Amino acid sequence: MAKFRSLLALLAAILLVSRSAASDRLDCIGRAPQALVRFQINPTSANATIPKTLVSGLSERSSTHFAVSVNESVVLFVDGADDRLRVADISDEKTALIDAAHIRRQAGIEDEGVSSVAVDWAASKAYLTVDRTGTHKQGRIEACELDPDSKLGCAILLTTDHGMHSLVVDPTEGYMYWLNKAQHRVESAWMDGQFLEKYTFQEPDDPDITTAALTLDSTSRMLYYLRIWKTKCEIIGCTLHNRASCTVLATSSDISQLAAFKGRVFWTNHHNEVRFCTASNCRETTTAVRGLRNIEALTIIDPEAQPQRTTPNPCVVENGGCSHFCLLIPGEPWRSCACPRGVRLLDDGLNCDPAGVRKALLIAAKTGLYMASLDTNDFAMRSVLVDVGVTDVAYDPLSEQVFVLNSVNATVTSVDINNGSTSLVTRNLSHSTIYVALDAIGRNLFFLDPILGRLQVERIGAPPTRRTVLMMAGTRPCCLQVDSRTGYLYFGTFHGDHARVERTWLDGSHRQVLLSLPKVAQLSSLHIDPEEDRLYWVEKESSRVGHARLSTGGDASIIANSFEQRHGVTAMDGKLFLSSSDSRLITTVAMKDDVKLESPEGTTSNGAPYETYDTGIYHLLALKAVVLKPMLQHILASRPKSGVTASPKSRNRRGDNCYPRNGGCQHICVNLPFEQYKCLCSPNYELQADEISCHQPDAYLILAQSNVSNDFTRLSLNSGVRAYETLAVTGVDAFPTAMAFDPVRSELVFAVPLPEGGTALKRTNLDHGSTKTLFIDTALSQVRAIAIDVVTGVVFFVNGLMRRIEAVSYDGTLRRTIVWTSPDVDPYGLAVHPFKRIMYFVDANGNNVMTASMTGSQATVVHHFDDFMGSDPTATALALDVDKNVLYYSIVAKNVRSGVLNGAIAYQEQDLHRLIVTSENVLPRAMAFYNGKLYFANEATGSIDIVVDDDSRHLHLGVPLVKHFVIAHRDRRAYRNPCEQQPAMERGLCVFSESFNATWLCEDQFDFDPVSRTCLPPTRFLLVAGKDRIIRYRLRPRTAQPLEIDPFTVLPIAHVGTPVTIEFDSLSKRRMIYWIDAHDRDGGRIKRASDSASGKGTHFIELARESNCSQIFDIALDEVGRQLFVSCAPKDAGDIAFVHVWHVRDNDDLRYAGKVVAGDQKAGATNSFPAPKQIAVFGRLNALFYADCSRMLEDPVIVRCEIDGRKCTVVVSRGIDCASLQLVADLATPRLLYTTVDGIWSRDVYVDGDLRQLVQPSPQIQYFGLAPLGDHSTLVIASNETRQQDDFLRLRYDGAMQDLSALPPAQWARAAGSLIRRSTAVRAVVEPARAEFSCLHADCSHLCRVPYDTGSLDGHRRHKCHCPLDFTFFPSSTSKCLENLACESWQFRCANGKQCIHMAKRCDSVPDCEDRSDEHPDVCPLRRTALDVPRGSSVFSQMPAATGLWFCDTGKTTAIDLHLVCDGRAHCDDDSDEKHCRCRSPDLEFDCTAWHSYTDSGLPGTTGHDCVPRRLLCDGIAQCRNGADELPRLCAELRPGGAGNGDLLSIDQWFDFSVKPPGYVVLGLAMLAALVLAVLVCCCCWCFQRQRRRSVAKTTQNATLLSGQQTMITNTASPLTHVVHQYPTTHQVEVNLCTYPVSAGGSDYGYIPAMPGSAATIRYGQPINLQPMGYNSLPYRPQHHVTPQHPSSYHDPHRRHDLQSQPHLVMLQTRDGSSQATSSIVLPHPTMSGPSGGDFYAPPPSAASMSTYGVVKPAGMRQPQHVRRSGRRPTNRRDPGNRMPEIRAHGGPPTYSEIGSAVECSTPIPSRPPPRTKTRRHEIEREQKERLLRQRCPSSADSSLDADDSDSSSQNYSGAVPPANSAHGS
Repeated sequence: MAKFRSLLALLAAILLVSRSAASDRLDCIGRAPQALVRFQINPTSANATIPKTLVSGLSERSSTHFAVSVNESVVLFVDGADDRLRVADISDEKTALIDAAHIRRQAGIEDEGVSSVAVDWAASKAYLTVDRTGTHKQGRIEACELDPDSKLGCAILLTTDHGMHSLVVDPTEGYMYWLNKAQHRVESAWMDGQFLEKYTFQEPDDPDITTAALTLDSTSRMLYYLRIWKTKCEIIGCTLHNRASCTVLATSSDISQLAAFKGRVFWTNHHNEVRFCTASNCRETTTAVRGLRNIEALTIIDPEAQPQRTTPNPCVVENGGCSHFCLLIPGEPWRSCACPRGVRLLDDGLNCDPAGVRKALLIAAKTGLYMASLDTNDFAMRSVLVDVGVTDVAYDPLSEQVFVLNSVNATVTSVDINNGSTSLVTRNLSHSTIYVALDAIGRNLFFLDPILGRLQVERIGAPPTRRTVLMMAGTRPCCLQVDSRTGYLYFGTFHGDHARVERTWLDGSHRQVLLSLPKVAQLSSLHIDPEEDRLYWVEKESSRVGHARLSTGGDASIIANSFEQRHGVTAMDGKLFLSSSDSRLITTVAMKDDVKLESPEGTTSNGAPYETYDTGIYHLLALKAVVLKPMLQHILASRPKSGVTASPKSRNRRGDNCYPRNGGCQHICVNLPFEQYKCLCSPNYELQADEISCHQPDAYLILAQSNVSNDFTRLSLNSGVRAYETLAVTGVDAFPTAMAFDPVRSELVFAVPLPEGGTALKRTNLDHGSTKTLFIDTALSQVRAIAIDVVTGVVFFVNGLMRRIEAVSYDGTLRRTIVWTSPDVDPYGLAVHPFKRIMYFVDANGNNVMTASMTGSQATVVHHFDDFMGSDPTATALALDVDKNVLYYSIVAKNVRSGVLNGAIAYQEQDLHRLIVTSENVLPRAMAFYNGKLYFANEATGSIDIVVDDDSRHLHLGVPLVKHFVIAHRDRRAYRNPCEQQPAMERGLCVFSESFNATWLCEDQFDFDPVSRTCLPPTRFLLVAGKDRIIRYRLRPRTAQPLEIDPFTVLPIAHVGTPVTIEFDSLSKRRMIYWIDAHDRDGGRIKRASDSASGKGTHFIELARESNCSQIFDIALDEVGRQLFVSCAPKDAGDIAFVHVWHVRDNDDLRYAGKVVAGDQKAGATNSFPAPKQIAVFGRLNALFYADCSRMLEDPVIVRCEIDGRKCTVVVSRGIDCASLQLVADLATPRLLYTTVDGIWSRDVYVDGDLRQLVQPSPQIQYFGLAPLGDHSTLVIASNETRQQDDFLRLRYDGAMQDLSALPPAQWARAAGSLIRRSTAVRAVVEPARAEFSCLHADCSHLCRVPYDTGSLDGHRRHKCHCPLDFTFFPSSTSKCLENLACESWQFRCANGKQCIHMAKRCDSVPDCEDRSDEHPDVCPLRRTALDVPRGSSVFSQMPAATGLWFCDTGKTTAIDLHLVCDGRAHCDDDSDEKHCRCRSPDLEFDCTAWHSYTDSGLPGTTGHDCVPRRLLCDGIAQCRNGADELPRLCAELRPGGAGNGDLLSIDQWFDFSVKPPGYVVLGLAMLAALVLAVLVCCCCWCFQRQRRRSVAKTTQNATLLSGQQTMITNTASPLTHVVHQYPTTHQVEVNLCTYPVSAGGSDYGYIPAMPGSAATIRYGQPINLQPMGYNSLPYRPQHHVTPQHPSSYHDPHRRHDLQSQPHLVMLQTRDGSSQATSSIVLPHPTMSGPSGGDFYAPPPSAASMSTYGVVKPAGMRQPQHVRRSGRRPTNRRDPGNRMPEIRAHGGPPTYSEIGSAVECSTPIPSRPPPRTKTRRHEIEREQKERLLRQRCPSSADSSLDADDSDSSSQNYSGAVPPANSAHGS
């Protein structure tokens, strides 16, 4: 029994353990790669079950975030493929992704993405965070219904400026939490988005941390997240609602996602492993889950993880009363209602607007159509239509449709905003149509094409009724706006430097300028607000935003000028919206004070607040703020009443408007101002008399009126129906000069002049309005008439500039001259007979009617009309009746009697000529014949008249200024065209004669090849270039007049400029012409174009990149060698130039080959740096000629070289004028032609003796142009100095010399008239090259030529290769060039370019180069030894005793000794011996490597350098690496006879002026000269001062000036003694501009001793005999103080020896024979001098005693003075050498005795010495001064003694100097 009980207990325990283990298992859902899986984890055993797949097929881009609702048993996740929210049932075994339902949330834009999701399990809501890149509103939180069947979408709860992720919600309390991406912190808010808390927990503010993986443990009320550092990850745990509760639970280096449940924290790492720990002790309880791999994230789906809400949950009962979304919140009423995106919540807080979004902002971008609701403040974007190419939108409030214009597809599509359905509205728009506007009341769409300048209107939903209402060519219209209610249309135009805002009626009439904006290049957008009467615009470049009154255009002002790149503008409800084309921003500006913005960022220039939104959409083009669901739609259809009535003459219909029955109009109805509307008809229809119906006529008039710009007008042929309106033809950029109509093809052909010059011939089809340009000719300036062959479609026109008739094929690809005669015939007017195949025209010069065949022939005169009317008749027009073969022509002449212009119309029928209409009231300007009637424009009456029965009558009046007109009609007759039966020919013109024989014509100067049926271009021709054109003349061989058979051709080349040099490449497949433009020659480029009409225009060839040239001088093309030679110069290169070569490839591309003339290297031919300007090339003869115009030469020369620039020699050295030089290669002769001041010369290429003068010049001719024509003839273009007109002459130079005046002129030049009046370049092509004899397919790497004698070449090669300068051939090749080594300046490059040697080894009699070029005779003109010395042998065994030579580059000095090279002194005339130095300081350093050839390979073990100091030469110690500094031969040269040093000059070298002395010699001589000069100046100054002192001594004065230094007076009988001693001791005396007191008690420093007794008073100006004084000036040095024993010793003759024995004393001998000693170091003590001795001492003037000008006067003294200021700037006053402004005293300064008592005792003595004086001597001096002061001034002694030392030192003393030992005295 016991055993049974124990067994039962064991079973119970096992069952209990198993139940406990089962209850401890946790159900989980995890994210695996591309799947969601379900599994279980047992935390006790740390095991997991095998995962089962729930959802498969997830994208790798899908977010790892997902959320689970346990109550709903669903999982919410994001599909990364389309960023959709999807819902799957977690109870299913497996669900495919395509089967998972998705939540409709109205996704926004592509830049947005769902960053995290969460589930409100209490209210069944899905929460998500949305992020996007940008600067504003980057993140938001949305809430959606968790039910996939819900159609409510999502509600936007919260929008922030920073991104957010890791969202979790806590519906038990009503909070949501997330991580801020930018600030890396946990933020929270209520679940309805209110009460945002940015700092939920206290966290460290460290920029190096990031946060991630926020999760909530609802059971323990804890939040967990990751804090990521650079090297570690921390798991942070925080208690809800406790800011300071966050702690670090665990630290790891590998954590990715978190999950938590019941105090346990689970996480995954980057290895997709799962770990967990207990939150209270995570560091010690961390455990890895076994058997679970590839899990990226997980969540616990236990029911306890999602507890029920303890507070009330009103959302479960009738949705909480909310109409849409019910959201839980923490407080009462415990719920909050929300609306779908963009829908406004009503004031009751429960219901949303039932109409949905009422006001929206439509945004047109390049990627599609977007919409943002204006009912709310979230401004969230929603995609409406994805369509690339959207440029503009328009909204129809009546149909609630959006019209989207797509310029790429050229269509307009209508879009339903509610369901997104689309339908096509119209197509076949021009691709340049980018603006659309809606006339909602008239139900019309308006389109604006800014390129064509065309404004069109089309009725919505009707058959094609599009018609043009306005043409604005040349004004670049933009920014279309329509006001349907008022009937106005607004747009912007541009005129020069200002823009305009214009307004017209909706029918295109009444155009007026509303606003002019100066200095505005372009507008980008307009918006009109009729209710506010405001007009807004945005300037494109400056992005300024302005507004003005809509009605008048007044009150214009700028709203903002600080926004950048603003493009679109719209307004609604007091807010202005601005978009940016270059960014994603939309700015909202509050235009009214009562308009409040959510978060203003600043104010505009006018003070309006604004805020900016980041839409996330790029390339915003147009904005439209619209009302999507207007309350009363019929209000929009009503017209506002106007108090202004229409004009009584108005033909517009009166009534309400065009809505809803289109106003009864058959086609188009437009509302007009003043309560009017008007019917319009489609193209080719005419509005009938009832003004409603439209009729298509058989014919109508098309007029060109000078008062109608940029368009034609049409007029009915029915007199009862006027139908006078613009035709709206595109491409009419200017007033047409001629026009014609093709009735078979219904096309209008017209010619318009171009703004930059020239003419464009265009063809437009009147059925569909397209215009095609037939050709553009910049040289064609006068098209006088046009006629069309209706059979073939060939267009004939009169070229008035060239005076001929030309034809153009129907497609405009070929142009041919049909009729050209002598220059005297000037064709005017043109008519073509399609049956007789002839044309008629009028000769304006001869007054003849002429005719010619359409196939081309000489014209014949049909009739001369001089006899018809009065004087000077002029034919104005032609008209032809092809049925009756009658020609009508109109004539205008002046009446002989009255002088009034008369007009007449005549006709010619066979041989009958007569006038049918003649009258003063008839002035016909244009005529047309149709249907048996003749119509003409009568200039006299301003009408269109018709001729009936030889009389004229008016058809329509009021049609003025008609210059041309045609009759548009349909010719439905069947014409026989024989050209259609012929095989088509490329670039051919088919014409046929009256016998219907078809003939193919080529363009001018081309020949038709019947075999290949192609047109062959000319091979022999002449190119003459002038300003803006190049003319080609055909050269016929072996004809007397080769240039008169074919008409000349102005090549169809644009941007010609002014060619100065021209070349032609006959081997080019595109027949390229190269030239230099005189206006662009400093740009480092040349121009190139094809001479055929099929060329692709002018191309610029940049040459500066390879050649570094910025100025081009000349070009020469070697056709055979396929090389282009260019002479040019770099920028700021000075007087040098280069010749570079480019290889011309088979496809005409240029490849740089190298340089053949280098301006930076001295040329051997001229011995200077070349400056080539003109060049000529004989490729097959291997010759290159260039004119060296270097100013280094005495005269310019012509140099001949080989084409690689080598072996050059001067061939012409006199008579060259580079300003007028012409250098031309005659390849046919072959000879070189050139011009000098003596005329025109020719010479053989290589035979220098074959030189001929061809032409002797005329004094009036200054410039020549040469073009060899072959056969020893050339074209000479001669012009004078003004070059107003050139003379074309022919010269044959196979005879004797001719005079220029005897040369015959070229008659063919007259045909060109003024086209080549002044030519700038000429080039003749007489011998075209053949491809088989060219380098077209040669294997040369750089230069190539084909010699005449190819038999000498190896194998079957026809060419020979060359290398340019700095290149040589490969060792094993004769076609591949290798660039030479780049040698240093001190090195010599061998001729093969493969080796560099020291320059000293050049010409040292030892060949060091492999090619032995360093010893070549051209390099070494003098030879010391034989050339065949073996390389590498010792020089000492074969070289003479003398040292080797070093050869100068150029100059008279040919060679110098080697030891003189690089010694710091130039010995060569060209200084070349100092230009190739290796050492930096050649005068101080010795180049050891220069003597390497002379050093024996011995001297082993020597170490040193390559540059050593020169002072160490020949000192017995080897400092050079090779021991060259101790070479005996070098030392013998430096020390002749064994004395001296190498860097010292011998005595004979000092005076050797043939060489330049070294720098230190020059410096020493300069210093010696300066010293001698200084001594002379000092002597002069001393003599001058001595003479001045003598003159002063002889002058009667009462004051004597002493020296500025301390002076001892040794003679009491001196003048100074008499002057001083005449005053009592209470006076002061001025000495040398300084004052001193007179002392009776002894001399002190600063006192002058008084003379005992009295003396006679001396006044100024009284002479007196005085003995000269003796004095000496000595410096004062107190530091060497010496005190004598007794003062009498200075006056005792017996003590003289003692004084003289002291070296620091100097004895001064006075006149009486006594002597005195004065120390040169120190003066005697003051007590040693007294009145008995008559000696006194005058100390130097101190700084404190000096005034501004060096004079100090007593206080209170006024010194009369005159100031003379110097013009020089004052210098430092303390410098005694500087001169300050002088003061001149008037009459001399007064004595102090004259001043009186005012100066008595004016100089107190300092009470004590300065603080720095510490010696006993200064104390003794102070006591003596105090005693003396008490004797002189008892009253002031006490106060003076008590004065502060600092005050006395800074006081400006007047009358005395301070003590000499004071700071100022020293």
